[in-house]
Amino acid sequence: VPTGDTAHSAVLDPTGNFLYVANINSHNITRYRIDRTSGALTPLGATATGNQPHFMVVRGGFLYVVNFE
Repeated sequence: VPTGDTAHSAVLDPTGNFLYVANINSHNITRYRIDRTSGALTPLGATATGNQPHFMVVRGGFLYVVNFE
């Protein structure tokens, strides 16, 4: 499945239903739904972030993103 430019890190949500990928040079997070039976990823689009997102964590229903700049 496609990601943004320079995919750097990925994180699963605690339910295992969603995957988030930080794209450094696109300055966004690509979102996917995970099929729990097949493992197939369905792209859900991208969400803009600050400059060069590097790391992410999901806590309490929120996705926190650490940007390089």
